[in-house]
Amino acid sequence: MVFDKFESHLGNKNEGLKLASVNDRFLAFVFDVLIFAPIFSLFLSQVSKHIELMYYTAAGSFEFMALIGVCALMVCVLTILFQTMFLLLFGGTPGKLFMKLRVISIHGEKLTFSQCLARSTVWVLEFLLLGLPLLEVVSHSLRRSLHDRVADTVVTTLKLCGDTGPHFLESQFVRQMLLAVFLMVITWGIFFTGSVYRMALSGDFKKNELAEKKYLCQMVSDRVTDEDNRIDIAAALFQADIMPSDCLAAEADFAMWTLSEEKKAWSYYAKMLLSSDNEETRTAYQGKVCSLDAGLCDLANNDLEKVAENSKLVNSHIYAVLRTQQDLYNADVPALKKNLETLEGFNGFKDYAQAVKIKLFWLEQKQEKALGAFDTVALYMSNAQAQKISSWLCHQEMDQGCENKVYTSCSALKKLSKGNAIDDIGAAFALVRDSQCKKTPLNYSQVEKVFAKDKMAMKLLRAIDSKSEMPSDMRKANLIEIATANIDQENIYSQIASQYVFNHELSRKDVASLALYLEKSSTQNDVWKKIFSNTIQTAMKINAKEELKHLVGLVKFESLSNGSSDFKEQMALAFYQVEDYKKSWSLLKSDSVAARRNPASENLVSIIRKELAKKFEGQ
Repeated sequence: MVFDKFESHLGNKNEGLKLASVNDRFLAFVFDVLIFAPIFSLFLSQVSKHIELMYYTAAGSFEFMALIGVCALMVCVLTILFQTMFLLLFGGTPGKLFMKLRVISIHGEKLTFSQCLARSTVWVLEFLLLGLPLLEVVSHSLRRSLHDRVADTVVTTLKLCGDTGPHFLESQFVRQMLLAVFLMVITWGIFFTGSVYRMALSGDFKKNELAEKKYLCQMVSDRVTDEDNRIDIAAALFQADIMPSDCLAAEADFAMWTLSEEKKAWSYYAKMLLSSDNEETRTAYQGKVCSLDAGLCDLANNDLEKVAENSKLVNSHIYAVLRTQQDLYNADVPALKKNLETLEGFNGFKDYAQAVKIKLFWLEQKQEKALGAFDTVALYMSNAQAQKISSWLCHQEMDQGCENKVYTSCSALKKLSKGNAIDDIGAAFALVRDSQCKKTPLNYSQVEKVFAKDKMAMKLLRAIDSKSEMPSDMRKANLIEIATANIDQENIYSQIASQYVFNHELSRKDVASLALYLEKSSTQNDVWKKIFSNTIQTAMKINAKEELKHLVGLVKFESLSNGSSDFKEQMALAFYQVEDYKKSWSLLKSDSVAARRNPASENLVSIIRKELAKKFEGQ
């Protein structure tokens, strides 16, 4: 057997065998290194030149590492070849011959080629293991390390006095030290394997590769405190219009490298956000999200009420942004204030929270405060961010009408965009509306790029542009279609079209179409309320009684008590026109409506109020 004790193989012929000492073997190794180093350098001179060149030009490249590997392999092969040759021909390497040492077979026979090759190969492997197995020379009773036991060899000396073997304490110390090192290596190997496995699951290897190539977006990395929510932050930044689409695409591709089903679901969700202009692709990605993660499926379906019940997603960045945008669209001030606190707690969302706060001031009817806040924060915001806020404020100002208004935000938008092409559709339409309101020429070269790549935007522009050759009936039909399309979602086109559609003479058929769209809508948001109010006013104006009955039935009467005085008054007139006098009187007798009217004033509301007062107060 290879690992049997030497004594079991050693016959009487080798009784006078003298073992080589550890000192002599170490000095022989040093002598071998001094002899073979120049020889190996000659063999490897060409490879060394390439390595030196790559070190100074591309030290971190794969080619450089490959050359290092080739050089190390060639050193190992040359060492095995030279050692095998010298052992076979001379019974030892030059260093051993100089120190009067010989490698012999434990059987007392001449070394065979297989013994020499096995000994040389295992010796190189021991050296690659940091030389730790070679320490057995110090502890083994016959000074035989692993390579000697594998090849059935032993190193002897021709000197008068041979080595007597290790002391018992010396042998035990080395063996225990090797055992401790072995256990440490095993322990490290277990932890290292676990760490590599975790890194593979989370995609850290791919992330480092992409980071080196600057493929991943720095703005995401700057905001990440926990790598688990990286794609969530990226989606939120994109939804908040802070990050460009190519950055989210890169983050989505990175998330796909992970082995986590949850991360893959997030990746598909990000790709769904990027496919908003392609309904078929968007639906396909939405289906993949739902097949992997039921909670994220609710988010993909924009069912924020269900998401609110999910303890994990309710704390996500994308949920906070979507909820904020929904509350802005619905003009839900209390909910918006609550979500604003959450946004302000997120790292890197300060500018977005400031923009939301400005819009909140406006919704609270604090216009001067909103404009003042904008003037302050615009000083340290990027030009693109300031443009978006000023365009939103500009739309709000113009929604109030063109008469005798000083459009502070529209002027700020013009100043911010002066000489630059507009990339934001909201800003482009704000400039169009401003030019029409003030009857000033518009520099179409600024906005033609953003309109050219969006068919819906071009359709709306042609419908509202006074210089367009589109017939009036077609303008009106297009505005009704755009105003009522996707009314349940935040949509700049619906908001603008809803302002312009009522500038046209609407027929009973048009009012009926608008009423039908309003009935089908699942959310009575701010845009819905504006269209509803204007449709009610138009129906009363053209005396469309049947359509008016349909419209007043869309709103719960109990909810009208929370409406503004103007809205109550409008609904009271509508109920009166459809001959529902009881509801009309219920609204007109309220203190808030009565306080707005001068009792001596003989306008329509006063006359109706007096008439209904006689009818109901006398009962």
